[in-house]
Amino acid sequence: MGAYVTKDVIKQGIDTLLTSNKGINSAGDAIGTAWSLSMKNKQALGKGSEYMKQFSYENGEWLKNGKKMGLMDKAEAFMHNADGSYNKTAIAGSYLGLAGSMRLVGGGGLTRDGRGNHDIVGIPFI
Repeated sequence: MGAYVTKDVIKQGIDTLLTSNKGINSAGDAIGTAWSLSMKNKQALGKGSEYMKQFSYENGEWLKNGKKMGLMDKAEAFMHNADGSYNKTAIAGSYLGLAGSMRLVGGGGLTRDGRGNHDIVGIPFI
C-alpha cells in the first residue's frame, strides 16, 4: 500500500517554498532599490544632460520617454553614466560577476575551472 501525505508534510513543504520565495523577493527588492538610488544619483549629476532627460520617476516607477522601463531598458541605463557615455566599471563588474557565477555553476572555483585546470575567473586565456 502507498504512503499517505499528511497535512504536516504539506504545511512543511508550503512553508519551505514561501521562505525560499521571500528570500528571492528580498534579494530582488534590494537590487531594485540599489538600481533606483543609482538612477536618482545620475539624475542629480546629469541635470540638463540629453541622456538623462529621457528618464523620469513617477508613482514609484522609473519611466523612459514616458513608458515603464523593461529589464533591458534598466540594464542599458545601468551601463551608462549621467552624460550618456558608457560606464566601464559597471560593464567590467557585470562581466566578472557573470563569469564568476558561471564558473561556480560549472563546478569550478576562483582559481580552477570545472575540469581542475588552473585559471582565473573572467580571464579565459590565463
